[in-house]
Amino acid sequence: MRRITINTAKCQNEHQVRYLLKHELQKFKEDYEKHHETCKPRALIIDGPTLMLASKEGVRRRLLKLTRICKSVVACRVSPDQKRSIVHLVKNNEVNCRAMSIGDGANDVPMIQEAHIGVGIAGMEGMQAVNASDYSIAQFRFLRSLLLVHGRYNYRRMAFIVAYIFYKNIFQAVAQFFFAFCNSFSGQKYFTEGSIQLYNVLFTTLPLLLLGIWDRDVSYDTALKYPELYIPGIHSRCLTSRSFWSWIAVAIAESSLCTLYPLFALRNHT
Repeated sequence: MRRITINTAKCQNEHQVRYLLKHELQKFKEDYEKHHETCKPRALIIDGPTLMLASKEGVRRRLLKLTRICKSVVACRVSPDQKRSIVHLVKNNEVNCRAMSIGDGANDVPMIQEAHIGVGIAGMEGMQAVNASDYSIAQFRFLRSLLLVHGRYNYRRMAFIVAYIFYKNIFQAVAQFFFAFCNSFSGQKYFTEGSIQLYNVLFTTLPLLLLGIWDRDVSYDTALKYPELYIPGIHSRCLTSRSFWSWIAVAIAESSLCTLYPLFALRNHT
């Protein structure tokens, strides 16, 4: 790995920062064209004063472009506001970005609050980061379980629950819609009043509780052993436009069948 160091010893002003970023980008392009598969990955190291220069409007885009080609970016001796600005820069300029910040002290609070997801580590530096975070863990090593196991489980469950809620409500509404054609739009209800009131409260609550709490497609140990199972969540494959509209289509089809078939089957018995 080739290390790229940008600090006050190399850059004293905005112009020098812009030139160094341009030079490193051009060098990477040349190396990639020559070696391609064997091109060394980059690691960027930048300090606080230089980051302040690189965050200005004329240099910011080049800094972001350089970070895209780096395997790792290390910002050292930065202020809490600079930590927040780094997260803001990535969050608002990367397409479909979901930023997560992890911190254990009061100086990490702005960064944690700026990210989409904030994780606080309860440690020796107090509880400020934990109080400002979305999720709290006791040690950094628990982040693996938080993402690969609980995060993955939660994403799959929520994807199902969202689709199921649309399904069950459309199922009920479409049934009344089709029944309206059979009663000359008189306003007569297809379901009894008790069934309507208990539909969401009782009849369709159990699947939400069972699947929303205990659903597991793989075991805890398997989710940790095979991190590639986390990839569908990164690409949002569990709830796509195609799967959503398939749920809607199934709800309409099943609702029309459950409504029209009994009506036509009993039409000679009325």
